[in-house]
Amino acid sequence: MRAVSAPIVLLAVLGFATEALAATPTTYASRVAFLAAVGTEVTDDYAPPIYPAGFNIHDNATMSAFLGETDYQSTGFSEWNFHLDTDEYCAGCNGSFRLIFTSTSVTSGGIGVHGFAFDIPGDHTGSYFAYVAFGDGTFQDFALPQPSGFFGLTAPELVVSVHVGLAGGGARTDGSIRIDNLTVAGAGGCSLTCPPNQLVSTDPGACEAVVAYPAPTIGGSCGTVTCAPASGSTFPLGTTPVVCSSSTTPTTCGFDVAVVDTEAPALTCPADLVVAAPPGAQSTVVDFTVPTATDNCSPAGPASCLPDSGASFAAGTTGVVCSASDDSGNDSACGFDVTVGNQTIQEIPTLSALGLAGLALLIAGAALLLLRRPAN
Repeated sequence: MRAVSAPIVLLAVLGFATEALAATPTTYASRVAFLAAVGTEVTDDYAPPIYPAGFNIHDNATMSAFLGETDYQSTGFSEWNFHLDTDEYCAGCNGSFRLIFTSTSVTSGGIGVHGFAFDIPGDHTGSYFAYVAFGDGTFQDFALPQPSGFFGLTAPELVVSVHVGLAGGGARTDGSIRIDNLTVAGAGGCSLTCPPNQLVSTDPGACEAVVAYPAPTIGGSCGTVTCAPASGSTFPLGTTPVVCSSSTTPTTCGFDVAVVDTEAPALTCPADLVVAAPPGAQSTVVDFTVPTATDNCSPAGPASCLPDSGASFAAGTTGVVCSASDDSGNDSACGFDVTVGNQTIQEIPTLSALGLAGLALLIAGAALLLLRRPAN
């Protein structure tokens, strides 16, 4: 793209919307601070042997081709790109110009660069602005330092172009400005170190857990770092991968959040039972209500009891133990007693049981009573 007549046309051709969004640039008044905030950079010092020595005038295409890192457009005076004998650049020196960064060696995604900067040597006449087009389709004006100095800018949304002239991208032919050491830069190096894998138990009574995990360790220039799912999210039972990423680079890191069920089933046994065996029996069949186990993750189900309901219980007290396990292998148990009482039959003496000796004693006793009765 070498011959575009206006910023709006440039953005339309590049496929960007022109409605206002939210670019978040950072400006720099020092080259040292600018270079500390960026990664790979290329600087054009306008010096031989890249450029012919001395004063020369070039059209847009020729000026753009010398270093091949920036497309130049003189806007105040058409095709008037001056290479000064001081190894500086100006567009007619009293005009305006646009620098386009869509095809540099540090351009990201064919959109633009992470940042740009240039020196402003000597005084410039009139008020000059850097009218910056961002990768999100927005534009912003920045007043350039006066009388001389340095201007640098970075943006996570990327920089598509900058027009040096009037506010709002207007061209001019009545000022005076020149630049040197034009730098285009990619994003700074970024390193992300995620926390180790996280192992947590389910929340009480739930089959999930709210997990707050440590933030990743950030090195270099990473912009905004986000993790998904975010810390403080609700994680289901099992293993969920978490990925953390940088807003300005493709750098990512990841770890796992494993939610395990450590909660035992809830189990409540019936009260102790007291039953009677049939008369003369030393045991009886006892039926009782088998407790139902409930769990935070596994379906409710009957417990296993030993002895089981419907078993024969001997006279006396027998302990019953009921137990249940959930799908995660968590166990719980409870117990109660079953007491069986036996009934004794009281026998009534009979003649056969007394025997002949007893019968004789009875007869003798009766006769004695008759002898002692007084006569009438």
